[in-house]
Amino acid sequence: MIPLLFGTLLLRTNTGAGSIVLGRFLAQLSVGSGHPITNIRVGLISVAYFIVELSLAPVFGALGDRWGRRLFLTIGPLFGLTQVVLLVFTPTANPFPYLLTLQLLAGISTAMQVPAVLGYLADYTAQNQSLRMRFMSLYELATSGGIAFGVVLGGFAWDRFGRYAFVLLGVNYLLVACCMLLI
Repeated sequence: MIPLLFGTLLLRTNTGAGSIVLGRFLAQLSVGSGHPITNIRVGLISVAYFIVELSLAPVFGALGDRWGRRLFLTIGPLFGLTQVVLLVFTPTANPFPYLLTLQLLAGISTAMQVPAVLGYLADYTAQNQSLRMRFMSLYELATSGGIAFGVVLGGFAWDRFGRYAFVLLGVNYLLVACCMLLI
């Protein structure tokens, strides 16, 4: 269970850090390219991620029940890694459609991961309600704590590394995949 919870912590750290790093990246793109990215577009980029996550999570949850959760636990972070790597190639002329598409990959990544983790936790604790409460509490702590830590990390990473902060996010996704392989 430790690799599962630690992987969840890292995944949600990337969620928090990614939002800050992406926001700073958008600000830099807007200033540097001469093509302003409006606040509405920034909001749409964020909303695209959540729409994909919310709409595909039930689908991937059902597929995880059928095909096995481990598949989604290990493949999910690789979609996030792909998204982060492709951010480096963001065009300066009209970045909005490209960035919107990349947010779909990030949403798919989380939609694969979260239901698989929850299903795994439910199966693992099916016979022991007190154990279930403990692990679900730890899961929630890893989720909310990871996002909070990620927001701080994202600001620090951008200030220290600029666009290379995406490398840190990519390494985190690889660590998540490694954690899930240990299950």
